[in-house]
Parts: sequence; structure tokens; C-alpha cells
Amino acid sequence: MVMRLPFNFSTYEIKWLRRQYFNRQHPISLCIFNGIREEDKTMMKQMVRGGVPPCGYLLLLTLSWLLFGCSTLSVPQSPPISLEQPIALLPLANLSQTPLAGVKVEQTLLSILHERQIPNRAFPRRRQLTLSDILSEEGDKDQQVKWLGQHQFDYVLSGSVNEWGYSKGLAGDPSISITLVIYRADRPEEVLWRATGSKVGLGYKNLSSLSQEILLELLKGVAFQHG
Repeated sequence: MVMRLPFNFSTYEIKWLRRQYFNRQHPISLCIFNGIREEDKTMMKQMVRGGVPPCGYLLLLTLSWLLFGCSTLSVPQSPPISLEQPIALLPLANLSQTPLAGVKVEQTLLSILHERQIPNRAFPRRRQLTLSDILSEEGDKDQQVKWLGQHQFDYVLSGSVNEWGYSKGLAGDPSISITLVIYRADRPEEVLWRATGSKVGLGYKNLSSLSQEILLELLKGVAFQHG
């Protein structure tokens, strides 16, 4: 894996950084240069030009990682999504190794949609989940298609939880990856919008708060239009 530095270092400085971190299994070496916001990079560039020594670069990079963690977002802008009819929310596929991760993310997503006053209707789940429900959180696809046909929906929001859990080892940092998709109810084979967000938080963060951060970032790419 080739890691691109966020700004230009001299040959000596690159060798120094590699010697300090890249030859070790250190979490900073895995994501720090990809997880820095553009405004932070600009600030660092200015400090570099002001003569900050290599150890200063590392300190700034480390602080950025500690503050913001490691994140990867792929969020394109969606076409206009009309809200003349409520958007349908179908169960998220749980591709992680943690049972009920899809249910937990769906609950957080519903809360965000409610706070943003986005009209929606979720596919009804059983109040008491059975073992079959837990093992297959997506539920019965035929029942979902039947439910969609019983209501007037223009758009459907769904997706998957790709990763949900804590990293192994002493740090135990939360790690989550979520994908959201939107398609027309009458043409489910044509995906109008797809976005994926992955994030590794710090030990003091819990999975729920981290998933909320990811969902908020993903939904920024959806051009909801109220009727």
C-alpha cells in the first residue's frame, strides 16, 4: 500500500518519519495521513514553511489523529430526492460479525431522519425478534416488496453495515463501516445514489456515537427536496 503524504516533505524528513513509524505496527501509520481534514493540512503547510522541525510535523499529525480519528468517506451528490411522499426505509443488511448491528444503525438512522424532519416510513419489524430475525436481519425480501406495493413510495433508502465492533488489543478502538443506497421504489435495480463511510474512533467513543457521525456525513450527500 502506497501512502501519499498530505504535503511535501524533504527526503530526509520522509526517511525520518518512516524510521519512526512506518516500519512499526502503529495505528498512526495506518491512517493518519488520509484522515486529516483539508483545513488542517493548510495550517500544517503554513507551519512547515515557517520552519517547524520534523518532530513538530509528527506532533501535529498525531494531534490531528487523536482529535479526528481515521475516516474514509465516499459521498457523491445525489440527484434531487423529492419528499412529496415519505421515503421508505428498508432493513440494512448486516455484513459485520456482530449480531443486530443493522438494527442498531437503522434505529440511529431513523432518529436522524426524524430530527431533520425528513418524512419516512420504516418497514415494520416484529417487536420480539426471533433467532431467524437475528441471523437474517434483512428479513423476508418478498414481504418487503409486498409492503412497498401497499404504500405510495417514490424512493427507498437502505444499505448495509459492513463493519461494526471494537479492534482487538489493549486500545479497543471502535471501528464502523456503513453503506447507504437510494433507489426508486418502482425501479429497485437502478441505484440513484450510493455512499460509504468508514471510521475508526478513539477508545473513549462508543459505537453508537461513531455510527451517528458516519450517518450524518453520508446524508450530507442527499439532496432532499421538500414538496
